[in-house]
Amino acid sequence: YIIRCENLTYTDEFYDATMLSMAEPYDLTDVAEATDFLKYYMGDEKLHFSVLMQYAQEWLVQNAVVREDIHQFFSDELNK
Repeated sequence: YIIRCENLTYTDEFYDATMLSMAEPYDLTDVAEATDFLKYYMGDEKLHFSVLMQYAQEWLVQNAVVREDIHQFFSDELNK
């Protein structure tokens, strides 16, 4: 939902870094080799979705804001 509403798309740099981090356990250090390997085992669509989800998670972390006007359920004021 957030990906669609915010129209999130990852950059080539993010894609390359993600390919290398996903292929690190397999000792692949070349982006092209890592991409080919991951596409073979995951498929294009699943790989794209996986990278997009990682990008969305990082986007959420960077854009998360603590709002002072919303009280949490564990708020002392609400638990009186």
